[in-house]
Amino acid sequence: MLTPRRGLAALAATGSLLAALPLGAGAGTSATAVPSTAAPAGASSAAADAQPPAGKAWLEGWVLDRAGDPQLDVVVAAYRPSDLGKPVATALTYAGPNVHGDEVDGYFRLQVPKGRYVIRFGSLPDADDPFRSTWADGKAPVRVSGGTVEVVGDVALTRVRKVAPRTGIELDRTRVKPRQRGEVTVTVSNPEVRPVTGAVRVTVDGRRVGDVALRRGAATADLPRLGLGTHRVSAQFLGNDAVRAGKVVTTTLKVVRR
Repeated sequence: MLTPRRGLAALAATGSLLAALPLGAGAGTSATAVPSTAAPAGASSAAADAQPPAGKAWLEGWVLDRAGDPQLDVVVAAYRPSDLGKPVATALTYAGPNVHGDEVDGYFRLQVPKGRYVIRFGSLPDADDPFRSTWADGKAPVRVSGGTVEVVGDVALTRVRKVAPRTGIELDRTRVKPRQRGEVTVTVSNPEVRPVTGAVRVTVDGRRVGDVALRRGAATADLPRLGLGTHRVSAQFLGNDAVRAGKVVTTTLKVVRR
């Protein structure tokens, strides 16, 4: 049986409320009252109805956070591109089938007439840790015909709250000779955003070496040849839409004659 967190009865009763309130997290448009397309009471499975009713189509998908965890009670609304103030259908995410037929959280199904739609995601106004209001695929329209099911797929949302990065720095070696060049690797992580994307700024003794893009949460840079002595190698994550800029982390590299 479907198991949305707020219960099926509450979910159905929320349909008109969803449409009457603006999406959370700074959404710029308000919706008007329409019937909710959330899971019907008594349904044994979101896949119980194999096909949409005649002349209707389903828009289906799953909502995740930036850590890849499925999310319940996210507002999903379908609009015609010509009228972004009035949704054709709204729903809350709940427990439903994934592509393998297993029931997982974060599923949504919107029932719409045939036509072109853009899909918007956001949090309820009273959400404790809201997501930013987001259009699927940058507001690219989806076209559906009657009797069809369009799978939108996984949609990852970013929270309004930015998280703090955890930055690590490591040299390939701590001692080099004058004509040798060292290499530094910087890692940036947070359990709520996987992987962290963006760039890190690398400096040596306060002089900028360059900004290096993260790949799977890590960035590697070659250091310049340095004179004899001890040098401070530093790095700072520059931030992105989900993760704040980080503090400077530093290690030391020694240049020795032998």
